[in-house]
Amino acid sequence: MSEPIIELRDVYVEFTSRTGGLFRPNKVKAVNGVSLAVGPGETIGIVGESGCGKSTTANVMCGLQQVSQGQVLFKGRDVTKRTAADRREIGRVVSVVFQDPATALNARMSVEEQLTDPMRVHKLDVSPDRIRELITRVGLPESVLHAMPGQLSGGQRQRVAIARALALNPDVIIADEPTSALDVSVRAQILNLLTDLKNDLGLSMVFISHDIQTVRYVSDRIVVMNGGRIIEQGSAAELLSNPTDDYTRKLLAAAPSLLHPKG
Repeated sequence: MSEPIIELRDVYVEFTSRTGGLFRPNKVKAVNGVSLAVGPGETIGIVGESGCGKSTTANVMCGLQQVSQGQVLFKGRDVTKRTAADRREIGRVVSVVFQDPATALNARMSVEEQLTDPMRVHKLDVSPDRIRELITRVGLPESVLHAMPGQLSGGQRQRVAIARALALNPDVIIADEPTSALDVSVRAQILNLLTDLKNDLGLSMVFISHDIQTVRYVSDRIVVMNGGRIIEQGSAAELLSNPTDDYTRKLLAAAPSLLHPKG
């Protein structure tokens, strides 16, 4: 087994809720003892209903969320209490594609500026050839480089967001509900794009979704979360053909397919 790029060991994330008294506030465990590793070239799907802890887990993986307890390892090195240098290194290797491209992109920056900005922040060479390569890799014409996000469709904006995520040549892309804000007709196109990029570039991917059928479409391994815990995990084919937990069966029954419009 290759060394995991990211590994969580018995991780807890606890938030203070608005309920409870002034001196005894209630605590909510958003992530409750999660252990999970992402290996090179692997796509892990994390699935569950809203509030199950999947997005908080993803935020821990990409360095956006500190843990209350447990360990976070990055290429075998403990970065639980990460320094500014650690955050910069993780940000260079782990890229994120967010749910809504309309808010993820800067409305005042052209597409070309969106792509060059992360490279400048990380002090990488910015060349016109590299920018053209990024935009064509996600299936967009070079003419969109001069466009503003508001001039693009939702699917085009998400392709730009994916191109930006690729700008730093990451090892891992974390995609947090990347198709849920898009029209049904566009979802399969974005899923196909992510799958092709993973295969072509040898990327690892963490794909977050409430729709288990969408996760099935792109994942090698599926992790089912509920109440901040991992309740079931396994290969996509095995878990979906023979789920052992009632909650997994419930998710399967609730989402027969959200990839395609009903005919």
